[in-house]
Amino acid sequence: MKCIPFYRTLVLLIVIWGELSAIWPFNEPVTVFIGPEIYYLHRTREGGSSQRGWLFGGRALYERRKAFGFYWAADGYYAQGTITGKNSSGSKLKSDLTEVEAEGRLGFSLCFRFCPKFSFTPYGGYGRFYCKNNFKHPSPLTCTFRDSFDYALAGLMTSIRFNQRLEVSIDFKTKYMLEGQSEITHDPENDHVSLKMNNELQYELAIPINYNCCWRGRLLKISVAPFYRFRHFGGMLNHPYDFIDTKFRSYGGRVLFYLSY
Repeated sequence: MKCIPFYRTLVLLIVIWGELSAIWPFNEPVTVFIGPEIYYLHRTREGGSSQRGWLFGGRALYERRKAFGFYWAADGYYAQGTITGKNSSGSKLKSDLTEVEAEGRLGFSLCFRFCPKFSFTPYGGYGRFYCKNNFKHPSPLTCTFRDSFDYALAGLMTSIRFNQRLEVSIDFKTKYMLEGQSEITHDPENDHVSLKMNNELQYELAIPINYNCCWRGRLLKISVAPFYRFRHFGGMLNHPYDFIDTKFRSYGGRVLFYLSY
């Protein structure tokens, strides 16, 4: 009688394994995507300062996904543009903004026999973000802010494949800042200032739409992804002055391409 729970557990594991091992048509090797990324950014600071503008750049993605298998990716982008606005006193602001981000992700993809076209992939990772905001005329202060931080991330990607050509995913991730710091140069009152930020959560939501086709006898993959990105640099007391709470909201899209050899 004592063996019955063991056999029940063994049968249950076999059933679960049978469901999980029903391989969804997603057994793809490592894929390297590259393409442009464009987004509209709105920067606000506590107290009333606000800037807006378009950023243009590119993204590269090194990714491996397999049903019921490990998922890993290395992802990064570079973008720059000019943003304009006003400060709390109504003076005009203008600056050249550059953003750079790189991260690595590791997770596990799952799919089930009862719904073979659907999968979900929880993952975690680590990355680094850098932002340069170079103020210029007619801004009251023509100084440069260099904000940077490492971050830990956690996310979930759910996908549904309609056929062998078309797949749609929803990819949501949250990032936690680690030791955020702002370097300020060309300040007329201080030669060089280093300010700490309060660590806050960052969020990003993307909806990749992937399409596979043949081009000149080779496999061509196209990934179009509208996205929303939220960054929050928390205010903190510092010397000689405080870091002011700052938020970035970005709305845009990317188009990535992969061509097999």
